[in-house]
Amino acid sequence: MSQKQRILSYLKSGGRLTPLTALRFGMGMRLGARIYDLRREGYPIQQHMVKVRNADGTEAEVAEYWLELRPVPPPAPVMAGSHAQGRMF
Repeated sequence: MSQKQRILSYLKSGGRLTPLTALRFGMGMRLGARIYDLRREGYPIQQHMVKVRNADGTEAEVAEYWLELRPVPPPAPVMAGSHAQGRMF
C-alpha cells in the first residue's frame, strides 16, 4: 500500500493527521505533499493549525488534516417553466 493510500484510508476512518502522526504510522515525511495530491483528486480534505509542544518545551503550530465526510445534498429540482426557453446566454 502506498503512502497516499495509507493516508486516505486513515482519513476515511475518521482519523486526523499531523505530520508527526503520519510519520509515526509509517505514512512518510511529506504529509503536505500527499494531502495536496489527494485534494487534486477531489477529496475534501480540511485543515487547521494546532499548537504542539516541542521537545524543548516551546510551542509550535502544525497543520492537522481530516476528511470532511458530511453527505453532499442532492441538486435542487428544476421547476417547469423556470428556465429561459429560446434564449441564448
